[in-house]
Amino acid sequence: MHSIYICFCYLYIVIYIHNFFKDNKKVIVIGGGNTAATEALYLKNIGVDVSIVHRRGTLRAELFLQQGLTNNNIPILLNTEAKEILGDKFVTGIVLKNTTDTSSKTISIDGVFIAIGYTPNNELAKKLGVETDEEGYIKVYPGHRTNIKGIYAAGDITGGIKQIVTAVSQGAVAAMSIFEDIANPYWKKKQE
Repeated sequence: MHSIYICFCYLYIVIYIHNFFKDNKKVIVIGGGNTAATEALYLKNIGVDVSIVHRRGTLRAELFLQQGLTNNNIPILLNTEAKEILGDKFVTGIVLKNTTDTSSKTISIDGVFIAIGYTPNNELAKKLGVETDEEGYIKVYPGHRTNIKGIYAAGDITGGIKQIVTAVSQGAVAAMSIFEDIANPYWKKKQE
């Protein structure tokens, strides 16, 4: 029941965004990674006039997503930060600051999407000695095993695609690994 509710909520949000921002409304997506690029491509696809604002000099999104932005003529404002979102009940503009020369400009827009990614909640994993990558996501090996015997990880905490269906499938793989490892512990084989 819970996953059906989430799917319906997601569908409602997509329909709302489509109806609210269609007809060439102008929006800014803030971010430079996969999340920002994916959001910008989706918005462009439904007819929104979208631009990306990123505080660094290059995007961190995967190359195929960057190519998609180029192919769809989505403007990218690099070395730029959002300093203030303007408007009362609705967004009417945004104040942008150039990070290289500190100049500022105000742009009229209809919406802002903040897509700056995620910070994994990995404190417990780190306390247990579980390896993480440079972004803080748990490193997993075949069967969603970690570097610590008996500890498995699946879903958003492992990075990659952050969708319920992905987390559920990874959880199923981890559950099968747990079952196999309880029946036939791989760490005992290494000791023998």
